[in-house]
Amino acid sequence: MISYGNEMVHRGDSETAAQLARQAVQLCLEHGYESLVSRFRLAILLTHNAAGRPRDGIQLVDSACGSKWRTEPINNDNFMSRGFYGVLLLWTGELQEAEQNLLAAVAVAEHEDRSASWMHANLVDFAWFTGHHEMALAEARKSYARAEAFGSKFFHAIALRALGLAHNLRGEFDQAIEFLESGRHIVARGGLAYQFEANYLSVLCEAYCGAGRLDDALRVGEEAIASAQQSQSRVWEIRAWISLLEMPVTDALRPRAEQGLERMALLIKESWAIGFSPWLIRARAHWAANASLATELRARAVESFARIGAKAPAGSNRSPRWRYGHRGADENR
Repeated sequence: MISYGNEMVHRGDSETAAQLARQAVQLCLEHGYESLVSRFRLAILLTHNAAGRPRDGIQLVDSACGSKWRTEPINNDNFMSRGFYGVLLLWTGELQEAEQNLLAAVAVAEHEDRSASWMHANLVDFAWFTGHHEMALAEARKSYARAEAFGSKFFHAIALRALGLAHNLRGEFDQAIEFLESGRHIVARGGLAYQFEANYLSVLCEAYCGAGRLDDALRVGEEAIASAQQSQSRVWEIRAWISLLEMPVTDALRPRAEQGLERMALLIKESWAIGFSPWLIRARAHWAANASLATELRARAVESFARIGAKAPAGSNRSPRWRYGHRGADENR
């Protein structure tokens, strides 16, 4: 059932995958096979991350294994599940513990010479999420080098997304676009990494926006949202809305933005991915109806980022190129 759940993630049905994992764990508990849950811990966490249920995934593993697996020393036997546990902690806003798990897992992988390109890609997400952008490009390059050495198109796509995100954080949008466009076919329906399409397109949306290609950004941002909704992946839908809601403010886009703000709030509540709450406040500030409210919300966003141990993005991660000629975008900044 767990293996079939992984296949459902690949096919773009994350919610069914999480349900299958839950049923499998229940069967193991009923028949005294808790050790199987420990053996497939990474797969269970992966399916719940894909479905945007980080807390549910952690609690499901705990139901069979207790909580000791989350605190015992990280070694060659558990570094992959603990590295992915660190990713889930990002979404739940527990950044200090997330960092400890992510860095320790990568250190073990490096020491044991285990190819783990996806772990370095996760550190790029950590850099984006926490504001520690200085580490992003080096980790993205490591992810790419290890994916190339491994020879997997699946991990190649993950590494390309990491490179795109790292270059976005440096304001190097044309380079980001070059990397991301080269791998779109791998994450498209039927591709080996289709399960990552929404997340991949979210980063491409931001790259297009930063490069001033606003029509492309809007189109790809909507594709990212649609892909996440199709796969019922709550976290990736949140990520897609963050991208779309960073578009320049216009009257034409405002109704869609208001829908997005409402939807994003609901998704955070449903998934318990409360680490995204500061991003929601930041988006509300960007789309605020007047300058006074925007100022108030920006201050709240800074406080909310600080509360979880993150640096608030300085207005925008984009270059000023797209702003020229878009007065409405500047009014609410």
